[in-house]
Amino acid sequence: MKISLIFVIIATLPIVLSLIGVFLFLNKIKYAVKSIAVAVYARVYAWSQLGHDQQPCKAITDEKLLLDHPIIAYTNKLVFSYGEKISLHLIGKEKLEVNIFHINRDGVKVEMSNSHYDINTPSVAVYSSFDGIISPSHKVEIDSGALGSGWFGVQVGDSKNATIEIPIFVDPNQIVEKILFVESTDTLLAYNYAYETFKIPNYYNKNLEKSLTGVIPYNAPITYKQVELNRLDEVQRQDHLINSDLIHKLNLGDLGVDFQSISDELLDNPNTLDNINVLIFGSHNEYWTEDKARNVMEFIDGGGKVLLLGGNHAWRQVYREGGRTWLHGSGLTENPIFSNLIWKYIGSYYTVTDYDTYAGIEVIDSKNFLKRFSINVETKSVIGSGTRFPHYDDNILGISGHETDKLTEKSEGFIHLAKGLNENGGADLVYKSFSSGGEVLNFSSIATWHNKDPLIFDLIEKFIKDDD
Repeated sequence: MKISLIFVIIATLPIVLSLIGVFLFLNKIKYAVKSIAVAVYARVYAWSQLGHDQQPCKAITDEKLLLDHPIIAYTNKLVFSYGEKISLHLIGKEKLEVNIFHINRDGVKVEMSNSHYDINTPSVAVYSSFDGIISPSHKVEIDSGALGSGWFGVQVGDSKNATIEIPIFVDPNQIVEKILFVESTDTLLAYNYAYETFKIPNYYNKNLEKSLTGVIPYNAPITYKQVELNRLDEVQRQDHLINSDLIHKLNLGDLGVDFQSISDELLDNPNTLDNINVLIFGSHNEYWTEDKARNVMEFIDGGGKVLLLGGNHAWRQVYREGGRTWLHGSGLTENPIFSNLIWKYIGSYYTVTDYDTYAGIEVIDSKNFLKRFSINVETKSVIGSGTRFPHYDDNILGISGHETDKLTEKSEGFIHLAKGLNENGGADLVYKSFSSGGEVLNFSSIATWHNKDPLIFDLIEKFIKDDD
């Protein structure tokens, strides 16, 4: 019996030792993986906490987030070509109402369609900061060609009156006007207010706060509340996207200016500017590709006019990749393409001074107001005071505000027409004519959309319509 037991022990000893060895090996692997993970986390955490200059590398970390919200809805992207299919994704386990609308050139809300869908998918979704939502959804196909072009809103509501509003932009099928208004579609992507609802990353709230790089994937929830003209008291004073640009477009319509709206993406194509006379930028066109910068410069060199009605132009860079948009940078003057754009073609550039202060602008060069624009105004006259919105009379003291750009020391050949009366200088209203016949008029301020001064409207109208 003892011999048998010894034999069994001897026979099984190699197996036991092997199992112990495997166990110890696996433990070592687990410990190694854990150590590496902790080390990576420590480096990422330290990266985000240190007070050094921002990390310049074009890199992000992918993270998976669980979205648990009464309504989860999104389109496959923000900007669509005319006639391209729009995929609306709905997630949940109930009946959802989908209302598609458009705010027209008169500021009136036009209902495009209203539908109901019984949804039966998992009621939560997984969001990847690199690939967007990767969970099952109920997909609704929408024909963009049936909608037309411009901004549209997709409002999704449930039985408990919870709603979210998704913006989409459709580029025109053909460009038939001589004047184009550039919508700040890339800037909307960067500021994406869905962060507030779903806690997903946007450029300003991301996993590595010190990184200069962010990415906005397709299939990401994007939200924005568009407001019609009879509800302008709901527009926030610091709005700088679709609603503030609606005011600019209403003003242009009142001046008798015929134009079409295009996305930032369409401006990447140089053919877009064939046969165009005037290019207009709205309140806040901050994110630019190199192609866009080149095309704008070539347009001016070819005799085109550029009107900049906002501020903080060309401050960060955009890179396009299939399935996502990369955003990078904070001030682009080290890039020769953008420094050329800034110093020779735009003139002024963003500074943080006077942030969220507001004032009128003081005339500096009355002679050129008269010479180029046939506007008789005295030097040191204050123009552009106040706001067109009575509920902001106590906050908005003029069109130089929110974020303002200043004429740079390296700017070449610009006429300094007027300057903001903000405590630290405010916005610089600048003008330049080019040997090609091209012209630039830059208001250098996001708050220009608050304007109610007839002289400012006269200046805009004469720049667009008059020949030098």
